[in-house]
Amino acid sequence: MSVLKDPSPEAKVLFAALESVDGRQKSYGPPARFMEHVADLWRAQFGWDVTGGDVAQAMILFKLARLSHDAEHHDSWVDISGYAAIGGAGTNREGA
Repeated sequence: MSVLKDPSPEAKVLFAALESVDGRQKSYGPPARFMEHVADLWRAQFGWDVTGGDVAQAMILFKLARLSHDAEHHDSWVDISGYAAIGGAGTNREGA
């Protein structure tokens, strides 16, 4: 059985995250570059020494905070998957 023909519920979350990351890339450019832009803004605003990877982690924490109010909120789970992919891709680029 192919995951594409009959995806599990878990795969459906990952497919939704893939579509979200792809769609946002078309609107905002490459995710890693966007996360670095956010990190630049946070450094300027708050004086924090942060990276794009830190931003991805912070966004995951933000979504986890939302889930603490509604653990069934599907979009938050999808977003966490997307931020994890962005953060994970960043570690791959850095040779980890």
